[in-house]
Amino acid sequence: MKELVWPVATYGCESWTLRKNEETHLDAFEMKGLRRILRVSWTATKTNEWVLNKAGVKRELLDTVKARKLAYCKGPSVQFPLSPKFAVKKSLTNSIRVSLIYLY
Repeated sequence: MKELVWPVATYGCESWTLRKNEETHLDAFEMKGLRRILRVSWTATKTNEWVLNKAGVKRELLDTVKARKLAYCKGPSVQFPLSPKFAVKKSLTNSIRVSLIYLY
């Protein structure tokens, strides 16, 4: 499944916006593929954990997508700060603005 299906399913995943709904769909897609490989019907009373144990794998698709997104955003020359600091600034109109300052 990893060699044939995942490259097609994760094409362009670096630019996806992952919300909870999409994460649920990715997990369901992975389990559906495993059930199909093992020929376990979706109406069978087998839990997802049983299917994972039977296949001898762990859920990896969502973690792989998140790792690829992080590697794409990070790039070779960009460094993320360890701890962002917030600075509060007062303007002439007495409105308060909060800006994010990154300390490298």
